Amino acid sequence: MPEAVYFTLNTWSGIYKREFIEKYHIRHNETPGASFQDNGFFFQTFIYAQRAMIVDKPYYMNRRDNPNSSVMNPNKVYTMNIEMDWVMDILKRDPEIWERFKYMYWWRKYQNYNYRYQVLDKSFRQEFMDRFCMEFKWADIRGELDLDLFTPYQQSKLKEMISLADKYYWRQNISVSWKIKRLIPGPVKDFLKKLLWGNTYGKKKS
Repeated sequence: MPEAVYFTLNTWSGIYKREFIEKYHIRHNETPGASFQDNGFFFQTFIYAQRAMIVDKPYYMNRRDNPNSSVMNPNKVYTMNIEMDWVMDILKRDPEIWERFKYMYWWRKYQNYNYRYQVLDKSFRQEFMDRFCMEFKWADIRGELDLDLFTPYQQSKLKEMISLADKYYWRQNISVSWKIKRLIPGPVKDFLKKLLWGNTYGKKKS
């Protein structure tokens, strides 16, 4: 039931039979700070469930004003990436399940990453976006993206991100160590930076 991924992925938004949870050994991913573990739990329940009911009525109030929560903590930059990598590992245990869910997996991953980017501390956003771009470029190369699942605006952003992934690759390789950078002549270094960052390099923010 891949379409179920369209719904909000929260453990506490569902009621589950204990024998079902035990039969398939459905568990949360044990990561520091319990960061975004709803995603893995939710994916497991829907890849193994034979039937489910969606009730369009709120029964639970969730507070999101905790300054120490995962979405507000800049020290947990890649916690969402780690959780979604774990989900992929679960889906790929069975090739048939992966084939059924891969397109919806990447759709959900885009929504999660985009949300994570918006709430990150600004000092971490470029670093996070670089990885965001690279992961989706490789998904595109492997044929795991179905752009029809995305809105026209999201499609345009994805295409832009995939094209920007090349710049990320070169930035990472040029920045291997400060010792190597010391050996690059200043004019060459400036040329490379302008090539990678475009016309924004060297300009002061207003």
